[in-house]
Amino acid sequence: MIKQIIKPFKAVFNWFKRLFKRSVKTNLGTWNHKLQITIDKTNIDADLTDYPVLVKLSTSSGISHADLTDIFTELGSSGLKIAITLDDGVTQCYVEEVSWDAVTPFAELWVKVPTVAHLANTVLYLYYDHTHADNSTYVGVTGSVPGKAVWDANFVAVYHMNDNPDTSHIADSTGVNNGTKTGVNEPVEVAGIIGKQQLYDGSDDKIVCGNPATLGSGDITLENYITKANDSWIRDYGIYGNTMVSKGGDHTFTANGFRFYIEYRDNGTIGFVRFCVRIVGSNVLDHNYYYTYPGGVAAENLFTSGLYIVTTRTFSTKTLDMYSAGLAVAQDVSATAGNASSATNLIVGYHPNTSYLYGSQDELRISNIARSAAYIKANNYCWTDDLVTFGSPILISIVDVIFFAGD
Repeated sequence: MIKQIIKPFKAVFNWFKRLFKRSVKTNLGTWNHKLQITIDKTNIDADLTDYPVLVKLSTSSGISHADLTDIFTELGSSGLKIAITLDDGVTQCYVEEVSWDAVTPFAELWVKVPTVAHLANTVLYLYYDHTHADNSTYVGVTGSVPGKAVWDANFVAVYHMNDNPDTSHIADSTGVNNGTKTGVNEPVEVAGIIGKQQLYDGSDDKIVCGNPATLGSGDITLENYITKANDSWIRDYGIYGNTMVSKGGDHTFTANGFRFYIEYRDNGTIGFVRFCVRIVGSNVLDHNYYYTYPGGVAAENLFTSGLYIVTTRTFSTKTLDMYSAGLAVAQDVSATAGNASSATNLIVGYHPNTSYLYGSQDELRISNIARSAAYIKANNYCWTDDLVTFGSPILISIVDVIFFAGD
């Protein structure tokens, strides 16, 4: 009798079950919550391999400024109780958790995505559950095994520019070339575009890092997001510059090295971004001029609210390329192919010829390959949180219990 009464309801239940099995992808393990992350194909010009994607969680995240407070409500300070998967819902990606602040709320995550497609949007899923164990195999803080796994072997150094482990140091996410500041809060950590950044006073602030000895002997990519401090950061050529990063080299050509810097002339109306290579005994200057604004236009105003700038050197073809805001703006095809490697430390914000940076740096990366134009363009949108969109949170347990329970 009871079976006859519930039979019509079971038929309806099974219909819904089949419907949702077709529309809902497989879920990962026993996680109770998830949301969809979509990487917009619009600014992906070619497929990117092992691409580090910024997933920034806040009250205004991604292209649509999504409010993701629910994640922090669920997890509190337990930022490692998360997982990020590919579109299949089960293949996990490595995640570096740079910061997690449940009070603000704010989190800076970098996710290694095996392939970001340019012909279709790339979909990921973020799982979170306060009852779950820490996902220590795939998610970790800066310097952890999963955190370092986010960065491919061609990254020589990755600096997110937050204090780590204290106000006298910054950490290299590859775990190799950590940096020591001039002193406590020299430079000082302040709020940045991505997360935190370092503010330099133009006087004595610098960060001395490790010695990647072969850097400068072949291809190289230098990426930096930089913001001026104020109009007084202008320095005339021959007195000061604004060095983003340097390694060895001097003005007398008695030492190998390179320097990536910003230069102004004529009270800031003419500006250059330069990548300079020095080789012992050679009068070699690989200058890549990115912009020149004569006629009273204040060139330094380009850096008022921050700018993503990149230089690449391709050793075999003697080519230098400069990018501003993700777009190629200059190329030099007559650069030297000389070996500029040196046994000196990498220095951030300073060059030994009293060339200190007066401004702030948010995210600095160095690679031993010439990164592609597609990679650089994607980064311009990624670093400013304009590459991804977030779906609405889904309570997985309700879907599972109602529609996927066994007969």
